[in-house]
Amino acid sequence: MPRMVRKQIYIEELHDRQLRRIAESRGISQAEVVRQAIDSQARGEGETGIVDPGAWQQAMAFMRSLQGKGMAERAPQRWQRDELYSERLKRHDRSSD
Repeated sequence: MPRMVRKQIYIEELHDRQLRRIAESRGISQAEVVRQAIDSQARGEGETGIVDPGAWQQAMAFMRSLQGKGMAERAPQRWQRDELYSERLKRHDRSSD
């Protein structure tokens, strides 16, 4: 068996519940689930990748065309945040005071 190296990680509570559930359902340790996940990622499994390269190229071309236009074409802002907020409060029968 290869030499093991101890690692300590922090995971969210959701991940902890998922890890416990996976380990129990497979009848293996939580550490083994983590090792299998690392092996899977190293082999490239689970990576989404680009499904349609042509669509990706179209999207990139579109984003670059927008980037080239800059902010000069943007219409000036004609409202104030406070005005919008006070309108919202009036709609819900609340005062801003």
